[in-house]
Amino acid sequence: MKRKIRWELLFFDTLVFLLGSMMILVIYPSNITVLTPLQVFLYMLAGWLCVMTARMIFHVYVRIWRYAGQGDYIALISADGIATAVFLVIRAFIPNTITIVRALSLFTLNLLGCIVIRMIYQYVYQARAKKTRFEKALLFLLKLLTGTSFADEKVNANRIKIAIIGAGSVGAMLADELIQNPKATYEPVCFVDVDEGKVGREVYGIPVLYSGDDLPDILQDKGVQEVVFALPNIPQEHREELYRYYRNIGIQDQGVRRADLRREGEAP
Repeated sequence: MKRKIRWELLFFDTLVFLLGSMMILVIYPSNITVLTPLQVFLYMLAGWLCVMTARMIFHVYVRIWRYAGQGDYIALISADGIATAVFLVIRAFIPNTITIVRALSLFTLNLLGCIVIRMIYQYVYQARAKKTRFEKALLFLLKLLTGTSFADEKVNANRIKIAIIGAGSVGAMLADELIQNPKATYEPVCFVDVDEGKVGREVYGIPVLYSGDDLPDILQDKGVQEVVFALPNIPQEHREELYRYYRNIGIQDQGVRRADLRREGEAP
């Protein structure tokens, strides 16, 4: 099946590269290498070809960046790393060779700009249903600059507040899924875990609580109505014990949602 290339994103990446090139090769003063307009053009063209060729090889422009994960950003960084190495070799054949530091600065600034615009796009997409002034301004700016707009989605006003039991990879994926979907039935308000290395921290802005004696009061204060087990690797006996525990602390009035997670990565 033919892969669809996001030409709009390629266009904006080109603009980022041009701005970075102007900053490093033209605006930034250098007493070591003073470039002529032709040399600036040659460096910009060589750098752009290196970057775009490497990104095409790594399929950077066929990825869906609104759902980008770690693998997507690693692919982008790897592609630009290879492009930088190739450019460092090519620059030796261009008259009036620029320094390695200047070349690295050019590609580092370009990569930083590309990562920033992707993260902003992801943030705007995830916050597309919010009505604060900041999110509205970002949506307007995105539409003004790129012509991209998202459907007007209304947030489910009657979302059920849940606590996710287990702040591991399965729980994090579940929370991310619910956060990004304004129409989701459930709203994660906290994680519960026994790992002291996780307790007190946050996952996607959601606090991780310790499963201690004061947990029932904390869950009540947060308005938790149901719990979801995101513990795929625990024995069935332990799972049933947890189920009875949360029923005994009063969650049973709203119902305990039991996630039958047989393997890592399976959504409840």
